[in-house]
Amino acid sequence: GYTGPPLMEDAVLCIDYDRQQLTRWSPRQFSGEGYQRSPMPLNHDLPTIRVTIDGVEAVLAIDTGSDSGVQLFPAFDQTHDMQSRYTDLQRGEALSGGGQRFETLAGTADEVKVGQQAIRDVPLLFIPQAFDPAWGIDGLIGYELLQRGTACLDRDREHFYWQAAG
Repeated sequence: GYTGPPLMEDAVLCIDYDRQQLTRWSPRQFSGEGYQRSPMPLNHDLPTIRVTIDGVEAVLAIDTGSDSGVQLFPAFDQTHDMQSRYTDLQRGEALSGGGQRFETLAGTADEVKVGQQAIRDVPLLFIPQAFDPAWGIDGLIGYELLQRGTACLDRDREHFYWQAAG
């Protein structure tokens, strides 16, 4: 599943995968100390963040229900010719949240930067376009990347806090 707006209303929601813990903070109680803060603008009511994938900047919707690392849409791939950067892409199949099967290409990004923190060897998936390209959302960020740290989402103030594991 995923965490939705009602749980995040007037709160900072932190997901600590190492401890298997979800903490809901009052905005007044959450200091953000030790976390890197990045803008998290809502786009069509979806929380988004800017990341850099092997040197290419992308706007990704945060999808806590996705078990992938980074998923990229065809419009972004075509604009930046991303598939040509990865020689080891493997064809596969995935299941959407709605139960539909679709074809994918899977590989590994050498580095994904969340703010100034670099995460190495992130699973990368090329999937069908999930949102209108005009929205400017290039893909999704999910569990395989988020579990490498603690992610805190302040939806009301549109801030994303990140603390890499270790």
